[in-house]
Amino acid sequence: MLSALTLTDSTFRYDFDVYNDSTKAQIYNAMYGTGNCYDMTVDCYTSGLNDICSASDLFCFAEVENQLDIIAVRDEYDIREPYNDRKSHKPRC
Repeated sequence: MLSALTLTDSTFRYDFDVYNDSTKAQIYNAMYGTGNCYDMTVDCYTSGLNDICSASDLFCFAEVENQLDIIAVRDEYDIREPYNDRKSHKPRC
């Protein structure tokens, strides 16, 4: 199962638990459950068919990626920042 969302690189470590246990289980299932995001992505790469790839993309976005915005209301590029906080989108150069 997913534990606290921990992002690590050579400089920073963020221990920030954005989901409760039931939400973690739901997102884990959406990603790795039979026939869900991971399997759909493999099917896309295997078949190369636009219909399958489009369905995979839509499902994975709605059920996995977008949940950080919807449930946690956090910026997916920097979970320390609230979603749609324009001040947090500074140039990275």
